[in-house]
Amino acid sequence: MKEDKGITYEILQEKDFEETTALLSEIFPQGEPVTKSLEITPKEFRYFAEIYCKKAIKEGISMIARDKDKNKIIAFILSEDFDSPPPEEIENIDKKVVPLMALVDAVEMDAKSNKKEGERRFHMFLGATDKNYENRHILTTLVEKSLKLAKSKNFTVAIAEPSGFETQHIFNKLEFKQRNMVVYKKFLFEGKKVFKNIVGPVGLPLMEKRL
Repeated sequence: MKEDKGITYEILQEKDFEETTALLSEIFPQGEPVTKSLEITPKEFRYFAEIYCKKAIKEGISMIARDKDKNKIIAFILSEDFDSPPPEEIENIDKKVVPLMALVDAVEMDAKSNKKEGERRFHMFLGATDKNYENRHILTTLVEKSLKLAKSKNFTVAIAEPSGFETQHIFNKLEFKQRNMVVYKKFLFEGKKVFKNIVGPVGLPLMEKRL
């Protein structure tokens, strides 16, 4: 556990499941460009949040930030082994979330099929900050601490797909290199441009950094 200006940074544990799931279900439908553009409600997003929080707890390489005075979780990064299988329950996610995962699959396809021998890939999949704690560099600190954790666990590469302006700026600042990108407004799901009205960057990049 690390402390900085009343904020502690910890590895996500079982005891944090409900609070982290609730925060993820609240933040993404309101502020994450892809989820918001699909008009997914917190209730519709909840099951997806639950299965990925469970996976993150099981793998033991995700981090949270906690307001020490209020004893509440205010930010998180859910990370996983990039080459681990998705949760079995992924088949049961809400149908409105399916285009989001199709987009992620599209940007990851090339990387998934081109793993180098001996490589261990650390994937920072879902991250966000409570809106009341934005502009305090908390997510940047979480990314930096996650990278240190990944290195200590003998991962050799870190991967992220930041979907918004702020998160793309963080990963650029930390010297991640773009390896691929899917342009939002050109992406087709079942023949439809499902992100044609998205408000955000040009597209979803896959970014990478050697550790």
